Amino acid sequence: MMPARAAGAADAGADKDTKLVTAVAGAAAADPAASGVGNGAAKRDPRLAIPDDVLPGDVRRDRLGRMMDACRVLLEEIGEDVTRDGIAKTPLRMAKALLECTAGYAQDPREILESALFDVDAGGGMVVVKDIAFHSMCEHHVLPFAGKAHIAYLPGDRVVGLSKLARATDAIAKRLQVQERLTRQIAEAVRDAVGADDVAVITTAEHMCMSMRGASKPGAATTSTVFLGRFATDSALQTQLLMQLK
Repeated sequence: MMPARAAGAADAGADKDTKLVTAVAGAAAADPAASGVGNGAAKRDPRLAIPDDVLPGDVRRDRLGRMMDACRVLLEEIGEDVTRDGIAKTPLRMAKALLECTAGYAQDPREILESALFDVDAGGGMVVVKDIAFHSMCEHHVLPFAGKAHIAYLPGDRVVGLSKLARATDAIAKRLQVQERLTRQIAEAVRDAVGADDVAVITTAEHMCMSMRGASKPGAATTSTVFLGRFATDSALQTQLLMQLK
C-alpha cells in the first residue's frame, strides 16, 4: 500500500525533503517485518526475498536488507507502487548496483600497484597509458559520470604492470567521487607505489548530474589535470605528453 501523500502543494518543498530524510534514516532501524523489504518483509511477499546466491561478495544479509529498505522508501516517496511486478525486485537490484558501483571502498589502489612492480631500466623514457575507461558516482547527486584517464610517469629503476594502472583507476573511481579528487588520487597512488616523483594524470568525463538535470547539457565534457614533479614545471615535458595523447 502506498504511503499517504501530502495534500497540498505547499507541502512539496522543505517538509517533503525532511520527511524523506527521516524515512530513509528510520528504515535502517525499523522492524523489517513491519516496514521493510528485508528478510521480514519477505515473509509477506516471496518476490522480496533475498536469494542466497545474490549476496554481493561478503556483504552480510542484514546489511543488504537495510539497503533494500532504504531503496523501497525512495521508490515509494517518488510515487511508485513497490508491489507491482516490474518494481517488486527493484530495491534488491538498486542495492546490488550501488554496492557494485562503490566496490572501490574495499580496495587499496596502492596495494594493487605494488603487487606488480618490476626492476627495469626504462632508460628515462616516459611511460604513457591512455584511454583507460572508468565510471564513477558523483558524491553530490549520486549520479554516474564516466570517461577516460590518461596516466604518464617517468620511471626510476622500477615500472608497474600496465594492467595495474587500469585496476587502480577502477578502485579509485568506484566510490562516491568528484573528478578533481579522483584525478589527484590516481596520480598520488602511482607516485607513492612506483616511487616515481614525476607523474601526470588527465581525466575527461561526462557527468550525468549535468547532462540529465540542472543545466541539462548532454555531451558536455569536463577535463581535470594533475601534474606532479617535473610535469608541473617543465613545459617541454607537458608538450611531449600532450603530443603522445593526440
